[in-house]
Amino acid sequence: MCESDIALPHPEELGYYVRRIDGQFAKHRRLELKQYDLTSSQFDVLFWIMKRQQRENLDTIQKDIERYFHISNPSVSGIISRLEQKGFVERVRSDKDRRICHIQPTEKARAMQKTLWKAHRDMEERIRSEYGPGPYEQLMKELNRLLTLLTEIVKEESAC
Repeated sequence: MCESDIALPHPEELGYYVRRIDGQFAKHRRLELKQYDLTSSQFDVLFWIMKRQQRENLDTIQKDIERYFHISNPSVSGIISRLEQKGFVERVRSDKDRRICHIQPTEKARAMQKTLWKAHRDMEERIRSEYGPGPYEQLMKELNRLLTLLTEIVKEESAC
């Protein structure tokens, strides 16, 4: 454990804890992705492509990524190029329209996905076992309740 990770007296503000928890999840994710030389953005795009292919049996083109993530063509192009250089995706020309390239995950990407998914499950299991079944279920229920409440507040405020 690093000195900066040691709990200090916290202000009694919900936002403080939410930001710290989110920060710790992000730090854990960066550490896991570091071994694959991937950024969070690269992983998000790669994981979405794999999920789309596995669950929905859909091919992915660059425009799909731009729309889903609401990011520009040059940004997506850069992410895909870096994923391709690292051997996680390949661009395959469409048989029907040679102007279109389908972006497909490689075996290297699938192997990495299994490893990262296991690391994610292990972390969740550790948290679950630390809390115990009843308190963990209560935590999840309360987090869902908080998310619903915050979503309603934002919706009300943005309607003004």
